[in-house]
Amino acid sequence: MKVRAPGVVKLLGEHAVVYGKLSIAAAISLYATAEVERNSTGLVVDLPDIGIKGSMTRDELAALHRSYKSRTDINEFINSSGNVELELLPYFTVAAQLLGEHSIDPCGTAVIRSEIPIQKGNASSAACLTTFAVAMAKISNSSPDDAELIEAARAGEKIVHKNEGAGKIDISTSYYGGIVSFNGERGARREESAANIDILMIDTGPKRSTAEMVGIVSNLYKTERGRADVLFNRIDRLSATGLDALKANDLGMIGRCMYEDHAILSEMGVSSSGLDVAVELARRHGAYGAKLSGGGGGGLAIAIADDYTELRKELEHNGFESVLARISPTGAKDMVG
Repeated sequence: MKVRAPGVVKLLGEHAVVYGKLSIAAAISLYATAEVERNSTGLVVDLPDIGIKGSMTRDELAALHRSYKSRTDINEFINSSGNVELELLPYFTVAAQLLGEHSIDPCGTAVIRSEIPIQKGNASSAACLTTFAVAMAKISNSSPDDAELIEAARAGEKIVHKNEGAGKIDISTSYYGGIVSFNGERGARREESAANIDILMIDTGPKRSTAEMVGIVSNLYKTERGRADVLFNRIDRLSATGLDALKANDLGMIGRCMYEDHAILSEMGVSSSGLDVAVELARRHGAYGAKLSGGGGGGLAIAIADDYTELRKELEHNGFESVLARISPTGAKDMVG
């Protein structure tokens, strides 16, 4: 059994989404792959990209599920699982959820590989966990619904980011593919879109942790609530406008929303000098739009344009590497074979 899951970029709305506002993400044509074969002894998880492999019995996974269910918070659960390698714990926890909540037999050998850059803002961990969750369900001939599989994969993403709220949009986007919108009131929704976009992903260098960036925004919210609400509401309107533009394939409007969104995120303190330079280079070389994507503080910027030739030359001249990707119209849900 082999399943693929795409990486993710945030087109609009990051950080504000934590406060209930609309966010828009796109699946991209870089993929994580899980290959699973049945065995009768337990679960083996092999992560050859980082050289880590481990196993748990069915009884150990059942105990892990009980521990996860009784946790007071995710950090307490992580600390109580100290005998499990941290890189493997997310996968074992996903399998434990599938076993405990949906009676899915966890016995198998799972090899997870990824071509998605790690810690660059492309949701590499979300894609790996999504493909793993779907593969485990499919190899067992079980059929949890979409929401149940997404929630199982999110259990692992919470561990990766040490945050109970992690993975809501990344996991959903990697699972469904295409364009996905999310807000706190109605959750994730796969959107029908006419947009035919190549997205340039720009590596602006090392990034600060997402947790640190979330903390900066949280501090703004606590100390300047009125200002924060104004900024969040502006981002919310940009996300709504951008979503309409995506549905109409209006790249000019999408781009204008991206530039303005980046300016607000920069005002909030979650950009970086490298991100700002990359966005400005995109503006000077004719891109419809550009912005940071993800947590910020360095790492990934994205741009959309008709022709990236001159922009990529200028980015390289300024020390930035870039990769061109398409929106992946399908996600792990439909990439089984």
